[in-house]
Amino acid sequence: MRQKSNALVSTVIRTTAQWNAICSPTRALIIEHLDACGPMSAREIAHRIGKSPELVHHHLPTLLRAGIIRDHAVRSRGRRKERVFELPPGRWSFDLKSDPALAARGMARLARTWARYTERMLARRLQKGKGITDSFARLVTIRSETGPLRPRAARAVRAHLRAIIEIFEAERERGHGPPHLINWAFFPCHDPSAAEQPPTPSPPATRTSRPRHASK
Repeated sequence: MRQKSNALVSTVIRTTAQWNAICSPTRALIIEHLDACGPMSAREIAHRIGKSPELVHHHLPTLLRAGIIRDHAVRSRGRRKERVFELPPGRWSFDLKSDPALAARGMARLARTWARYTERMLARRLQKGKGITDSFARLVTIRSETGPLRPRAARAVRAHLRAIIEIFEAERERGHGPPHLINWAFFPCHDPSAAEQPPTPSPPATRTSRPRHASK
């Protein structure tokens, strides 16, 4: 997903319509391929993602209304005119504070969407061509890490993820090499501010208190 670190924020995800627009595996395919390949028509997008033009035409209005994509140009194709679409320049930002409940639901849906997108892309890659080649085996990594991180270590992980984004952006500008995919979700499993608070002491037990495991 477009995350240009040296550009101004062009799209702020904050409304229900915007969350709905990006939380779809098919629309995720459209977004990612527009990001990787640049402006394309619906016909070209359909060819890239392996879907029918009719299905792509069905999803494009949702992305347009939400401001996720925009018109780039209209070009001639024989006697017909076709619209060409693009992602707005710059990077995305998520408004997590205006409506925290909406943002929480949206982030959970987005994580599920990108996980499904990654699964589909991996399955598609393994089902095509020669499957697991030597070059594929040297690069593929599928794993999850969960563990304690001090604040400084968490910031270091975040910095490494930003560096990955910058590598993709630089290579995308050059436009050479086969496409690669990486997907991550990095977050504290517990509220760090709550973790820093000392535990609330339990009230002293009395003889009349019922033990928690007692049967009625």
